[in-house]
Amino acid sequence: MGSLQLLIGFTVEDSLGGSSSYCTILSRLGLSSLIPYFENYRTGFANWWQVIYWLGAVSAAALTSYATGTWARGDPITPGMGLIGGFMMVFGARLASGCTSGHGLSGMALLSFSSFVAVAAMFAGGIGLENAVRLLHS
Repeated sequence: MGSLQLLIGFTVEDSLGGSSSYCTILSRLGLSSLIPYFENYRTGFANWWQVIYWLGAVSAAALTSYATGTWARGDPITPGMGLIGGFMMVFGARLASGCTSGHGLSGMALLSFSSFVAVAAMFAGGIGLENAVRLLHS
């Protein structure tokens, strides 16, 4: 990951993460005419590298799951639940100026104060939610 971080930093002057890949895809689907925020993500390799990174990560996860026999195991969710959860994750990532891995891997490596705050808040939120779920189930 460190080598990839260096490569991305020196070639496209960006940091590792994937949440803006969704903005790039949505801008190409015509949403940039409705929502001006997407206009900055329409063209250039600096935007499209994240789409390539995202496709590689999803493909690798799918292949690993299939190869290890864990494909489609666990509690199933409906497509609607997946869509709502995915939207909430991407919206939160864009609102926080980066996703969990972007803040944890890139931001902290670059000694970004906001990334240290974001990662601490993510851990605190996860611990708090876990404790709340335990209380509800006991």
